[in-house]
Amino acid sequence: MSEHFQIEGLKELEQKLIDLGRKDAQKVMKRALRKAAGPVAAAAKSLAPVRTGALQRSIKIRAGKSGKGRVSIIVGTAKKWFTGAFFYAAFQEFTHYIGSRKLGNKRHVYQGLHFMERAFDSTKGQALAIAEQELKNGIEAAAEQK
Repeated sequence: MSEHFQIEGLKELEQKLIDLGRKDAQKVMKRALRKAAGPVAAAAKSLAPVRTGALQRSIKIRAGKSGKGRVSIIVGTAKKWFTGAFFYAAFQEFTHYIGSRKLGNKRHVYQGLHFMERAFDSTKGQALAIAEQELKNGIEAAAEQK
Protein backbone atom coordinates (compact mmCIF):
# COMPACT_ATOMS: atom_id res chain seq x y z
CA MET A 1 0.00 0.00 0.00
CA SER A 2 1.31 3.40 -0.88
CA GLU A 3 -0.65 6.50 -0.01
CA HIS A 4 0.32 9.91 -1.30
CA PHE A 5 -0.94 13.38 -0.70
CA GLN A 6 0.15 16.74 -1.97
CA ILE A 7 -0.16 20.13 -0.38
CA GLU A 8 -1.71 22.29 -3.06
CA GLY A 9 -2.77 25.91 -3.07
CA LEU A 10 0.29 27.02 -1.14
CA LYS A 11 2.01 28.93 -3.94
CA GLU A 12 3.92 31.25 -1.61
CA LEU A 13 5.38 28.27 0.30
CA GLU A 14 6.34 26.61 -2.96
CA GLN A 15 8.07 29.76 -4.18
CA LYS A 16 9.92 30.14 -0.87
CA LEU A 17 11.09 26.52 -1.11
CA ILE A 18 12.37 27.20 -4.63
CA ASP A 19 14.15 30.33 -3.36
CA LEU A 20 15.93 28.28 -0.67
CA GLY A 21 17.63 26.08 -3.23
CA ARG A 22 17.28 22.36 -3.85
CA LYS A 23 19.44 21.06 -1.02
CA ASP A 24 17.97 23.27 1.72
CA ALA A 25 14.44 22.77 0.40
CA GLN A 26 14.81 18.98 0.52
CA LYS A 27 16.15 19.19 4.08
CA VAL A 28 13.17 21.32 5.16
CA MET A 29 10.68 19.01 3.40
CA LYS A 30 12.19 15.84 4.87
CA ARG A 31 12.09 17.29 8.38
CA ALA A 32 8.47 18.41 7.96
CA LEU A 33 7.33 15.08 6.51
CA ARG A 34 9.12 13.09 9.21
CA LYS A 35 7.35 15.14 11.88
CA ALA A 36 4.00 14.76 10.09
CA ALA A 37 4.47 10.99 9.88
CA GLY A 38 4.64 10.72 13.68
CA PRO A 39 0.87 10.50 14.26
CA VAL A 40 0.52 7.98 11.43
CA ALA A 41 3.22 5.74 12.93
CA ALA A 42 1.67 6.01 16.40
CA ALA A 43 -1.76 5.06 15.04
CA ALA A 44 -0.26 2.15 13.06
CA LYS A 45 1.43 0.84 16.20
CA SER A 46 -1.81 1.03 18.15
CA LEU A 47 -3.79 -0.74 15.39
CA ALA A 48 -1.20 -3.44 14.58
CA PRO A 49 -2.05 -6.99 15.66
CA VAL A 50 -0.30 -8.00 18.88
CA ARG A 51 1.02 -11.47 19.46
CA THR A 52 4.50 -10.82 20.76
CA GLY A 53 4.64 -7.06 20.18
CA ALA A 54 7.49 -7.41 17.68
CA LEU A 55 5.37 -6.15 14.78
CA GLN A 56 4.40 -3.02 16.71
CA ARG A 57 8.01 -2.33 17.65
CA SER A 58 9.12 -2.79 14.04
CA ILE A 59 6.97 0.08 12.71
CA LYS A 60 9.32 2.99 12.03
CA ILE A 61 9.49 6.22 10.08
CA ARG A 62 12.10 5.94 7.32
CA ALA A 63 13.31 8.05 4.44
CA GLY A 64 11.95 6.97 1.08
CA LYS A 65 13.17 7.76 -2.42
CA SER A 66 13.99 11.39 -3.02
CA GLY A 67 15.16 13.41 -5.97
CA LYS A 68 13.97 15.60 -8.82
CA GLY A 69 12.01 17.85 -6.47
CA ARG A 70 10.43 14.89 -4.72
CA VAL A 71 10.81 13.79 -1.11
CA SER A 72 9.17 10.78 0.51
CA ILE A 73 8.89 9.31 3.97
CA ILE A 74 7.79 5.73 4.67
CA VAL A 75 5.90 4.53 7.72
CA GLY A 76 6.37 0.76 7.77
CA THR A 77 8.45 -2.22 8.80
CA ALA A 78 10.78 -2.26 5.77
CA LYS A 79 11.61 -0.34 2.61
CA LYS A 80 8.89 -2.28 0.80
CA TRP A 81 6.23 -4.88 1.52
CA PHE A 82 7.01 -8.64 1.86
CA THR A 83 10.69 -8.03 2.70
CA GLY A 84 12.89 -8.04 5.76
CA ALA A 85 12.52 -9.71 9.13
CA PHE A 86 8.91 -8.58 9.41
CA PHE A 87 7.79 -9.67 5.93
CA TYR A 88 4.65 -11.13 7.50
CA ALA A 89 3.36 -7.60 8.21
CA ALA A 90 2.21 -7.52 4.59
CA PHE A 91 0.19 -10.69 5.13
CA GLN A 92 -1.47 -9.05 8.13
CA GLU A 93 -2.20 -5.89 6.13
CA PHE A 94 -3.51 -7.31 2.85
CA THR A 95 -6.12 -9.92 1.98
CA HIS A 96 -4.49 -13.15 0.78
CA TYR A 97 -5.25 -16.82 0.12
CA ILE A 98 -3.95 -19.76 2.12
CA GLY A 99 -3.37 -23.06 0.31
CA SER A 100 -2.18 -24.33 -3.04
CA ARG A 101 -3.26 -22.43 -6.14
CA LYS A 102 -4.37 -25.76 -7.55
CA LEU A 103 -7.29 -25.67 -5.10
CA GLY A 104 -8.71 -22.63 -6.84
CA ASN A 105 -11.77 -21.25 -5.04
CA LYS A 106 -11.43 -23.84 -2.25
CA ARG A 107 -8.52 -21.99 -0.70
CA HIS A 108 -9.07 -20.23 2.60
CA VAL A 109 -9.28 -16.45 2.30
CA TYR A 110 -7.58 -14.42 5.01
CA GLN A 111 -9.12 -10.97 5.16
CA GLY A 112 -6.36 -8.45 5.81
CA LEU A 113 -6.56 -6.22 8.85
CA HIS A 114 -5.55 -3.09 6.89
CA PHE A 115 -4.07 -1.58 10.04
CA MET A 116 -1.65 0.67 8.13
CA GLU A 117 -4.37 1.89 5.80
CA ARG A 118 -6.71 2.63 8.71
CA ALA A 119 -3.89 4.44 10.54
CA PHE A 120 -3.27 6.67 7.54
CA ASP A 121 -6.96 7.33 6.95
CA SER A 122 -7.57 8.29 10.58
CA THR A 123 -4.58 10.66 10.86
CA LYS A 124 -4.08 12.13 7.38
CA GLY A 125 -5.77 15.43 8.27
CA GLN A 126 -3.59 15.83 11.33
CA ALA A 127 -0.48 14.83 9.34
CA LEU A 128 -1.29 17.37 6.63
CA ALA A 129 -1.71 20.17 9.18
CA ILE A 130 1.59 19.26 10.86
CA ALA A 131 3.39 19.11 7.49
CA GLU A 132 2.07 22.52 6.50
CA GLN A 133 3.06 24.14 9.81
CA GLU A 134 6.49 22.48 9.85
CA LEU A 135 7.13 23.59 6.26
CA LYS A 136 6.36 27.18 7.22
CA ASN A 137 8.58 26.99 10.30
CA GLY A 138 11.40 25.27 8.39
CA ILE A 139 11.32 27.76 5.54
CA GLU A 140 11.45 30.68 7.96
CA ALA A 141 14.34 29.15 9.90
CA ALA A 142 16.30 28.32 6.74
CA ALA A 143 15.70 31.79 5.29
CA GLU A 144 17.01 33.40 8.50
CA GLN A 145 20.21 31.34 8.29
CA LYS A 146 20.99 32.57 4.79
